[in-house]
Amino acid sequence: GKNLQDHIETYIQQECKTSNTLYSATKLLNKISLGIQWFLFKSGIGATSHLEAGGFIKSSESEPDVNIQFHFFPSFVINHGLVNPSFHGFQLRASLNRPKSRGEVKLKSSNPYEYPKIQFNYFEKQDDLNKTRESIHVARKILSQNSLKPYTGKEINPGPDITSDEENISELAFELTKLASNNEERLSMANSAKLAYLPDAAKVIFKKIDESLQEDT
Repeated sequence: GKNLQDHIETYIQQECKTSNTLYSATKLLNKISLGIQWFLFKSGIGATSHLEAGGFIKSSESEPDVNIQFHFFPSFVINHGLVNPSFHGFQLRASLNRPKSRGEVKLKSSNPYEYPKIQFNYFEKQDDLNKTRESIHVARKILSQNSLKPYTGKEINPGPDITSDEENISELAFELTKLASNNEERLSMANSAKLAYLPDAAKVIFKKIDESLQEDT
């Protein structure tokens, strides 16, 4: 069970000034209509994942090869899609292609029906934190281009106030500890974007989250 690798994603979320997002599709009546359209005709916006746009980039000029993958999504993903957004927006999803952090999967007992113990060790390696932070800078540069100005409103996550390692440590530590108590098993959303600016706090918080998840399985 050694050498467990997982590509944690970071969501850079932006308010959208226009209405051409998937926000309206999250309304109950619209979801029913879209579902019927897909079921009968296999067409409409319910017939695609909306993740066709993306690309591979270098997190910095010093990288010999591309090491970050971006996906564009025309809405917000909140808690695995279980929570609907409250306004129009879109996001870039950044993930490390070759993370160095490694986890493991262990048996808890000889009982084959008992869930295994899974330790992801997200951001255990400082290099993963550094490259995730760099990917946020690249995403912000992309989203600030003139061609996107008619669409981009304010940055929602990680937020314009998150710019350095030292800012908002206590606030973010509280936020992520709260996530652990809610059993949010995959921090592949805006919070991981914020966490990328907290190298030392990150390791402690992720360890607590892993421990909390293991206690509840």
